[in-house]
Amino acid sequence: MNKWNILIIDNDPFSLKFMTKSLEGPEINIIKIENELYAMDSIKKERPHMVIIDLSITLTSPFNLMRKIISNKTLKEVFIIATSANINADERISAYRSGANAFISKPFDISELRALCIGNLKRFNNIDKKVRIEKNCLLVGNHEIYLTEKEYRLMSILIENFGKSINKVLLGNRNNVDVHLSNIRAKLKASPLKIVSPAQGLLKIIDKKAS
Repeated sequence: MNKWNILIIDNDPFSLKFMTKSLEGPEINIIKIENELYAMDSIKKERPHMVIIDLSITLTSPFNLMRKIISNKTLKEVFIIATSANINADERISAYRSGANAFISKPFDISELRALCIGNLKRFNNIDKKVRIEKNCLLVGNHEIYLTEKEYRLMSILIENFGKSINKVLLGNRNNVDVHLSNIRAKLKASPLKIVSPAQGLLKIIDKKAS
């Protein structure tokens, strides 16, 4: 089973431990960041589905960090949750203006925290809504998959018919198609997508979580 990755930035060890214990499980993997100076490098490396940022971090501006996340092309799909023990309205407004998708106050209610995270992960990370294909590049959430011209043409048809079965005959010469599909499958291994054959001569592209 593929897991959702949640990256938490909080310099309070107790909060980090609490959130990890509350959220980690079969569906969720937690990445903990105690030193916010390394936060952006970690986000770029890990490419999480969700980032939780405590607004009390002081070594870097949490608002600048949010703006950096949403301005990065490969991180635009990351769902950002701001947290704070301060319920000042101005702080929450600044968080939303900087790119936060949601806000939750400390101390947390475990049920509310889990509902907020899991509900939004499912809502904002539906693969079929996140797939974009550009010239020679397939963007799947936070994954960039570079394609040859012929691979691009094949993927364009499959993505346009996401989740639907396509007859191989419509994709061109069968031998050539099989070669390109083999290359594409190898490139998709690290992504949330895969190409399956529901019946002989048919193909479709699906979300791995759905299989």
